[in-house]
Amino acid sequence: FPELVPALLAALDAPAPAVLGALAALTLLVQDALHTLTAHPLRPLPTALPTLLRLAAAHDPPTATAALALLTHLIHLAPQLIAPVHPQLVALLLALTDAPAPSPHLRAHTLRAINALAESSLLLPDASPSALDAARRLLRYALDSSTSRDNGGDNDVALEAGEFWIAAPDHGPIYAAVREALPQVLPVLLASMVYAEEDRAALEAAEDSSIPDRPEDIRPHLAHQRSRSVFARADHAAHTTAAAAPPPAAHAHATPATNG
Repeated sequence: FPELVPALLAALDAPAPAVLGALAALTLLVQDALHTLTAHPLRPLPTALPTLLRLAAAHDPPTATAALALLTHLIHLAPQLIAPVHPQLVALLLALTDAPAPSPHLRAHTLRAINALAESSLLLPDASPSALDAARRLLRYALDSSTSRDNGGDNDVALEAGEFWIAAPDHGPIYAAVREALPQVLPVLLASMVYAEEDRAALEAAEDSSIPDRPEDIRPHLAHQRSRSVFARADHAAHTTAAAAPPPAAHAHATPATNG
């Protein structure tokens, strides 16, 4: 259907029902026929990116949500296409985090786009003061979204907020912001932890209150190896970029040398 792609691009500027249909169709094409779109002579995806950013900032929540969903797929599947509009995309997401989300669905998709950028190492690539300020704003949004008071009890919002704490600390500015806010972050994360039904049933079946817990019984067995390596890498990056702060390892080795 050679006329399909031009029709979809034209429909992005049509009234709301047609826009939603075009966004849904383009999302399916990105998922199932990305190569066809990228090889199309009209270059539909680069052409559509400014319009997608405008739609994602729309006051109509379904339109903004659909546009964010398509942008998130592009971040995952074709991050090189996002590069030309990366500053505008980050600015859009920061604006969405500063404004009250009109629906939990839009809030979840905002977090999903933030997480996609983080997983693709495109969120905040530098360690400038403005990046640190942006990191603090993103962290506050994720922290608020992790609490039932702010996420309205919506599981999708809570899950996407949880993903933020795994994906985002891979970036030095966000790691630095997390380090600053640990007294606020840790209680929220601990209060938000829940067991899956099957895990709860297994624990209740195996628990015997007359037997003391073994170390392996209380060790966090669901922690991802990736999250540990992420914090280690980000910690190294944070220390190498902070000239005024000596590396912790230097103190650890200096103490025995002094005592000897």
